[in-house]
Amino acid sequence: MARLFNLKVFDEYIEGTSTYTSSHELNDTLGRADALVVQADVMNSSGTTPTLTLKYWHSNDGRSFVTQSTLINAADISSTPYQTIVDTGTGHLAAFGRLELSLGGTTPAAYVRITVCGRVD
Repeated sequence: MARLFNLKVFDEYIEGTSTYTSSHELNDTLGRADALVVQADVMNSSGTTPTLTLKYWHSNDGRSFVTQSTLINAADISSTPYQTIVDTGTGHLAAFGRLELSLGGTTPAAYVRITVCGRVD
């Protein structure tokens, strides 16, 4: 598969258990790929049993998104740096895409960077 793009989708320090979604300006770009390879880098985590969850959502109309896959499911990020590379698998992706991330645990906080490589057949 040829590389279509490589871009930083998220790069900031976050606190709490709120859900963060990639910028809507990236929805079209993320949806252009046939497959995504996602790298998550987490540093300086704190809190009690902090975890990271990362999901890929997709849509054909750009408004109604559904979960395509849970790329990282409550991974233990208490020992940082935490780093992993995952992909969206073999399923077909819709026209638009976005990433959604959240921290779990008690008073979690961490610096999180998400980089995505889009691939085409």
